[in-house]
Amino acid sequence: MGRIFRKEGAGSQIPEFVIMLAMATILIADDERLLRESMLKLLKKEGYKVECARNGIEAVEKFSARQHDLVILDIDMPGKNGFVACREIRSLNRLTPVIFLTANDSEINQVKALGAGADDFIAKDESSSYYDWTAIFLARVNRALVRAEAYEHTAASLQLGAVWFWDRFKRVRT
Repeated sequence: MGRIFRKEGAGSQIPEFVIMLAMATILIADDERLLRESMLKLLKKEGYKVECARNGIEAVEKFSARQHDLVILDIDMPGKNGFVACREIRSLNRLTPVIFLTANDSEINQVKALGAGADDFIAKDESSSYYDWTAIFLARVNRALVRAEAYEHTAASLQLGAVWFWDRFKRVRT
């Protein structure tokens, strides 16, 4: 993700982490143009880099070309539905969080989404206010990115003496 920076505390044995989410890249796949555009504007306003796909086929193609930090999928899309796209994305990268955002929020679809590899499931709730919905949506996006970053960092870093190595970020710091 390229957004972890280390800050050494005075006399501290363990470095303090400062996570900056603004550099994260998010892939949105939804066949509803207006929803795609509104999510694009909302996430860009928050400082994220965002790419859109109109269906599951485009989502998998775009993800395989550039592995995004977070994927947001709809279920019902032409060509390839969200469940199939999620499984294919998972075969390319098991760590990238996937959130389903859909109006089709039946319990069976929630189970299918989680079974396909989703990390979260958000209903497109037209009954709640726009501000309530966007606050919840952004909180879940941020939480997924923080959780993924923490996991990736612990899985991909190594300290030898005073030198830290980060595999994913291709950085070395002394």
